[in-house]
Amino acid sequence: MDTAKMREFVHLSEGLNFTRTAREFYVSQSTLSKHIRQVEEELGCPLISRTTHDVCLTPEGSVVHDAFRSLLEGYDSLLSQLDDMRKGIAGKLRVGFIYYGGMHYMRFGLDAFYQTHPNVQIDFLSQQPHQTIDMLKRGELDFGLLYRAKSLPESEYEFIHVHDCALHAYLSTSSDLAHKEFVTADDLQGRSFVFLSKDEEYNENIRALLALADVTPGEAAWCRQVDEFARALQSPDRVFLSTRHMPSFDDDGLCSVPIADDCFKLEVGFYVRRDNESLLASGFAEVWRNLASG
Repeated sequence: MDTAKMREFVHLSEGLNFTRTAREFYVSQSTLSKHIRQVEEELGCPLISRTTHDVCLTPEGSVVHDAFRSLLEGYDSLLSQLDDMRKGIAGKLRVGFIYYGGMHYMRFGLDAFYQTHPNVQIDFLSQQPHQTIDMLKRGELDFGLLYRAKSLPESEYEFIHVHDCALHAYLSTSSDLAHKEFVTADDLQGRSFVFLSKDEEYNENIRALLALADVTPGEAAWCRQVDEFARALQSPDRVFLSTRHMPSFDDDGLCSVPIADDCFKLEVGFYVRRDNESLLASGFAEVWRNLASG
């Protein structure tokens, strides 16, 4: 059944005026009459009784009016819901991110997303990288803002680039490098680098960057996670590599110095499961893909 003809019939049956209904739907009266006859033929019964001076519904017409009205209301509601879903204007997303600098990396994309999806609620979880990875694997997050993680294989997760983060060398203020304007790969040769016992993804990224820069590290030092690295840097020969968005540790006798070599960068982006078929997730991902390509 053609919904346009259903709408014409409902309007006509409520006003019982061919002239007004034809005007409402921008058709001629002869075309409207033809449409009503086609509905009657499809249903196999007369719906409208029309005389020279009067128009009225048949008993069947009254039943059809109520049924058409109910069907159209449901159909219109369905179209509205689907439109909302296509536009991604309703619902909730859960996004985990590295708490040191995560919101800084996201702010431009979030502005663009909220312009087209103003009613979407995003639950942000600021946490350690390994916690975000675990939640992604369990399907408890829609997106995770992380540096490259080998434990999230490309076959199962899409990585959407957001930012290349230049690394700084975090040092004790008693280090011979502490007062330099910047440090180079040569300055880092043989230094004792601090690694994270609970974040092997970070460790692998740093080892890869050191190898790329032909830096041979000295004996490794360890701390559990990133917010505990200050304790490990009390020795002046130790170095911790991270982004400039780390919290300030001025009271701990620490400082950070930019690294001059361009290769010392960590790629940060959103991971999303490839089997996440949520239309909201698709809309969120598309914003970041456009920013990455633009």
